[in-house]
This record gives sequence, C-alpha cells and structure tokens, in this order.
Amino acid sequence: MEDGPSPEGLFSPLIEHAIELSAQWHDGTYRKGVWRDPAFEVPEGEEVQIPVIAHLAAVASIVRRAGWGEATVAAAYLHDAIEDMNQHGQRLRRKQLRDAVGADVARLVVQVSEQKLDDDGQMRPWRARKEDYLEGIRTGPPDAAAISLADKIHNLWSITQSLQANEDIFSALSGDAEAQRWFHAAVLEASPPPRRPAPPPDARAAADGARPVRGGPPPRSLKNPGSAKRNVTLATSLASTRRPPARCPAPASSDPPAPAHSPRGLRRDRDRRAPGPRPGS
Repeated sequence: MEDGPSPEGLFSPLIEHAIELSAQWHDGTYRKGVWRDPAFEVPEGEEVQIPVIAHLAAVASIVRRAGWGEATVAAAYLHDAIEDMNQHGQRLRRKQLRDAVGADVARLVVQVSEQKLDDDGQMRPWRARKEDYLEGIRTGPPDAAAISLADKIHNLWSITQSLQANEDIFSALSGDAEAQRWFHAAVLEASPPPRRPAPPPDARAAADGARPVRGGPPPRSLKNPGSAKRNVTLATSLASTRRPPARCPAPASSDPPAPAHSPRGLRRDRDRRAPGPRPGS
C-alpha cells in the first residue's frame, strides 16, 4: 500500500473555516437552473432548488483536484462571497473577509470578484464589469486564474445541464448565448499561457524505475493552464451551440442584469418569484 498524506495534511482548519463562512453567507440563496428530478419526495407546493454552496463546493473540488494548496482551495469556496449579496441584501466587506480567513485568501477572492456597483451604488453595465474582470485575470496571479477557470467550467456545465433539461436558462442570465460565449472565450484568452514546470524529485525517481519518494503531487490540469483551457473550450463549445427554446427568446446582453445566484432560484412558474430588488451578475 502506498504512503498516503500525513494526518496533519488530511484536515485544514483554514479550508473548514472557508466552508463554514461560505455556507453561512450564501445560506438561502440558490442557483438559477434546476436540471434533475428530486431524489426524494417533495411536499406538495414545494420545490427543490440547488443551493449556491453546491456550486462553490464543485469549484473548490476542481481546484483541489488540480493540486493547488489550501489558500487557493479556501478562496475557491469563497469566490462569490464579496461579489454576491446574501439573502438579506447585505454585502460582505473586504476587511471582514480578511479578518476572518487572512490576507492571502482575501486577496484571491478580490482578484476573481467583479466590481458590480459604481461609486453611486448603481449597477454597472454587464460588458464593463466583464472587461474589468478579464483585466484582473490577465494581470493577476496563476492561482486566481485557476479559480476563475474552475468557476467557468462548472458554470458552463450547469448551463448545458439546464438546456438539456429544457430550462430556458438564458432568460435568467444577464448575457444571452452569444454574450456568454464571448465572455468565456475571453476568459481563456486572459488566462496564463501553458507552462510545463520541471518534474518534482519523486516524478524523476519514478521515471528512473525507482519507487517515488513521498512528496507533493505533480502539477495537474489547472497547474497547467493549457490543459484546463482544453476542458473549458469543450464546455464552451457545448454551451454556445445550444439555444433557448423558441417559446422563450433569449434576452440581449444589454438587458437589466439578473442576480448571480437569485435568492429564490429559478422557478418554472415565474409568477411565483418573490418581488423585490435583485442584485446583478
């Protein structure tokens, strides 16, 4: 049996704190699409929605499987905490996040967060927000790009699942199909170019036929942005070739922005959606 990680490497208090804070902040908020039938009996008049924490866990899982460390994984769990309001309409301040999980994690979260509001507290145009986001990825560190790519992989997978379930997902998104295709392709272009790091000592030992010495995992997909880009390119192609059903035309990207994670989720009966202001995405 091969050596496993050390006991102290099995649990990270930092990641646990990030999970806890993320679950608290996003409590009562939901993803826009629903693509699976419930696996259990749902009381009459109720519906099953997808909590935002499911998306955050998926993104963090991609980042972790790619071989990134605890600060990057913690930031992946929290990557929407600054950008999105909670169910009470509050916004998490950067200082609050920094005081909770430290400067390294907070820096990464800020790097992958959109500036949604202008100086007057009004929602900025969708395209302007995306352009600024792309510049942040273009000039930011590789670990921020890894979180961004993982986020886009899961978002595009969610879009395709919704479309395959005949959900008119583009009517709930701020940008239509063409706008989403532009944005995700631009994220790929803004991400760091592929790099092939020198193999670690254990990998060189394995290549020589020796049993690898205990050490860190070799770089994997998001450590090599080129591999991650191929994954996202495939997902982009799948998402961009689909269109919403003809009965519900897709909105133009200049329409008023919809929330990144609507506090009520995407309902099939839109008349049932709770009234009130909705944050943009």
